[in-house]
Amino acid sequence: MFLEFLSHAISLDSGWIIELILSNIPWIFVLAVYVFIQKDGKHVFWGFIFLVGLLYVFMDFFGLLGWIMVPLVIFVPLQMAMNIFFEGTSLHKIELPIILIVFFTLCFLFTFLIG
Repeated sequence: MFLEFLSHAISLDSGWIIELILSNIPWIFVLAVYVFIQKDGKHVFWGFIFLVGLLYVFMDFFGLLGWIMVPLVIFVPLQMAMNIFFEGTSLHKIELPIILIVFFTLCFLFTFLIG
């Protein structure tokens, strides 16, 4: 999905990008509100772009691996829960690597042991 978006963005295919945005308004709203709450209202745009880009990259990565777990279903709730858990602790500085390790472990376990 990320590579498809990147190819449309490079070719300035505004019709496709507008259709993508308009067909995903609930997701855009939910992710924007999450980033707004998480970043305390600062740098919301760049945080949103980073989160959406990260989700698209994960979707492409898992598509290449053939894993059946949909990253959006597990990644966003996992990130929200771990952000709340790590808030105000010393682990808040290394939060992203911890989230990624837990996320990859859960996806691996779900794909190869449960699914």
